[in-house]
Amino acid sequence: MKILSLGAVLLDQVAPVDRFPKEDDEVFVSDLQLLPGGSAANFAVIASRLGAETGFIGKIGDDFFGEYLLKDLKEEKIDTDAVPKSSLPTGTVFIAVRKDGERMMFAHSGAANDLSEQDINLDYLAKFDHLHLADLENVAILSYAAKKFTGTISINPGALMAEKPKETLELIKLVDVLICSKNEAMQLSGAKTITDALEFFFKLGPEVVVITRGAESSLAFDGKCKFDVPVFKVPVLDATGAGDAFSAAFICRYYEKKDIEESLRFANATASITVQNPGAREGLKDKAQVEALL
Repeated sequence: MKILSLGAVLLDQVAPVDRFPKEDDEVFVSDLQLLPGGSAANFAVIASRLGAETGFIGKIGDDFFGEYLLKDLKEEKIDTDAVPKSSLPTGTVFIAVRKDGERMMFAHSGAANDLSEQDINLDYLAKFDHLHLADLENVAILSYAAKKFTGTISINPGALMAEKPKETLELIKLVDVLICSKNEAMQLSGAKTITDALEFFFKLGPEVVVITRGAESSLAFDGKCKFDVPVFKVPVLDATGAGDAFSAAFICRYYEKKDIEESLRFANATASITVQNPGAREGLKDKAQVEALL
């Protein structure tokens, strides 16, 4: 199965902090790491490490950071032939990480949000079996790609898209698999309970709806059965990229096995490896690592 990920590739600036700042406050940063990130790029990297043939479309700036991120994707064996460049600078995210793994993020999308219809090569799109859409403020370009794509589609909306419920809910109607966090699910659906949210999203059109809940079990609904699979209890160093790792693992396993419960378990294991390490991609090395944990 050939998987194409569409969305942002960004440079993450990761800073460990003892606490999050209050208004008009200052917090000391003891270290600052520069790491490749961006939800769609993270998804592509994890999917590739899990053995999938993977491509990526996301816009970078014509600058040093852009070249660095492009080189990184190529080293991860990801097809980058359709990655366009922008006159805007490559996007960055400043991520403050508390000792318990909780994060506070400040994103400058830059070139990533400059993606337009002219940047989407439809012939390139047609080479893939599955399209994954990830957190991007520019919802219109994700909708355009979804309408042009003929294979299966998944989406992990993220915080930026949750702030645009009208456009995002219309996009969800076009996808086969929806994966979102509890916060995103409640914000987008307006539901009072998780069960209501699962049923609300399913009625929009996806064949499978998945909701992650951090340290609590992951849930899924296929219109007939509700699935509830516990997460692995591990020490959390940094939750950055956990949702991207979960999404990549779920999609890779679901379209291999078509078993929702097994896919949730596989995705939970992948995410648990990710959160024990700094950054979005530092923990997971390959599929064998996940199988060993299972």
